[in-house]
Amino acid sequence: MIPVSDPQSDQRDQHNAVVGMSPPQPTRSKSLRLEDGSGAALTARSWSSEDGPAHHPHGFLFDDDVIYQRVKDELEMLMESAPGNRYVQGENEEQDSNDDFPSLSMASPIPLVIEGVGDLVNDEFSRCFQAEEQRPWNWNIYLGSAWVIGLLVRHFILFPLRLLCFLIGTLVCASFLLALSFLPDVEARMAYQRRILQLYANIWIASWSGVVIYHGTPPKMRANQVYVANHTSMIDYIILLGVHPFSVVGQLHEGILRAVQTKMLVCLKCIWFDRKSLTDRRLVRDRISAHVGCADVPPLLIFPEGTCVANEYAVVFKKGAFELGCDVYPIAIKYNKIFVDCFWDSRSTSFWVHVLHLMRSWAVICDVHFLPPQRARNGESPESFAKRVKQQICDKIGLQSVEYDGYMKHMVASDRFIALRQMRIAAELRRRLEYLDLERRFGKDEACKLLRRRNQILKLVSSPGLAGQLD
Repeated sequence: MIPVSDPQSDQRDQHNAVVGMSPPQPTRSKSLRLEDGSGAALTARSWSSEDGPAHHPHGFLFDDDVIYQRVKDELEMLMESAPGNRYVQGENEEQDSNDDFPSLSMASPIPLVIEGVGDLVNDEFSRCFQAEEQRPWNWNIYLGSAWVIGLLVRHFILFPLRLLCFLIGTLVCASFLLALSFLPDVEARMAYQRRILQLYANIWIASWSGVVIYHGTPPKMRANQVYVANHTSMIDYIILLGVHPFSVVGQLHEGILRAVQTKMLVCLKCIWFDRKSLTDRRLVRDRISAHVGCADVPPLLIFPEGTCVANEYAVVFKKGAFELGCDVYPIAIKYNKIFVDCFWDSRSTSFWVHVLHLMRSWAVICDVHFLPPQRARNGESPESFAKRVKQQICDKIGLQSVEYDGYMKHMVASDRFIALRQMRIAAELRRRLEYLDLERRFGKDEACKLLRRRNQILKLVSSPGLAGQLD
């Protein structure tokens, strides 16, 4: 075992120039050469450079003197304890097939392309938060003519009338709410304001030419109950408010919608929160528990999915509404898409643009099913209870139940995850370039042998025993 210099220095610089890498400028170097009786050798070089990590033409990386010395000692012990240097070429050597070292070719990027295309084709998660693509039907002369006539009727006759109805109703209801704010009797004032808001909700529904059919027993005001419903759009609450006043737990929005939430809906005792604030989410739990225990407030309505979902799917129900120890009343809301898709994608469209889109449609058709109350069974966890109620809603209106967290649609891939993927691809590309270069210079069999030996040294560097001693 003797230290030697690297005989491949010129070839290494030439190889680096070919692949676009600048040659390393070492300030100091060490090499380790192991020989056996057949004359075969295993060489590892340690380079230190001011420009970055050390590189060896065969991929051996020893960037620290301590690591180099420890690897040297470890290899000496293996050479002394293994007769015939079996670690290098003996019976215990792990035999890799030549197929484990594929070369670089035009087909190399194909697995990456297949992986990306496969993720796009099988992306069931994104489908839960996308409006269904409408098929064109106005593809010939007589259908196209009917479509143009309908377009003119909807935009220039129905839409102005609906908008006028909505504005007049808003002005009248806002005036009554303002006048009632001076009423000294708080309980009477709250009761009248709730009736006006219920009327105002029906004005919203009329502005869409809404046809809403309610099935089952309407809600009643009492203690120890909570209503849960699937969530497609903000208009879900408006449709339910048209039949009975509800206190709702929901996201606090911005702009005019925020003013409506915090000013006009005060009499409903709604619970608003900021999804991004952990403090708000903790306070919401306490406020929900206090609200459920009161009998003189509107029943609490929760959308346990936590976000708007296309009206063909139901994502995971959060367990908060199912660990209160009270009766849970499921509500199933199903929209008929014959005239318009009522799904609201809040990431791409503002709420008012969404409302104007509904006003320009022929009609909003909806079925609302009030299902029998449910209670947690003996030994049933809140998660299982939530899953059972969700399945009941799905079975009633034909939704597809999927096990996705709705909050995930607000998340993006972190820089760390992207960098990790890039590092893995770069490592695979480097491995193929190494094999290609060694195969060109030494032949296929010798190239595989050199790479196997390199892997053995890297296993030593990363072995627990060696890492523990280095620490």
